[in-house]
Amino acid sequence: MYDQIQEYSIFVMLYAVVMTMALMASAYLLFRRGNAFAEDIIPPLRLRRWAT
Repeated sequence: MYDQIQEYSIFVMLYAVVMTMALMASAYLLFRRGNAFAEDIIPPLRLRRWAT
């Protein structure tokens, strides 16, 4: 019985770490001013207005 609880808690901790990393990545991409993948590329103004 205790083995199952230990395996479950390890799974939950791993899931929490992955979810935290995903939330941090999405917040970084959301609040970054420039293009996150290629800084020298500036999207057109029409596209930026449509995306907001």
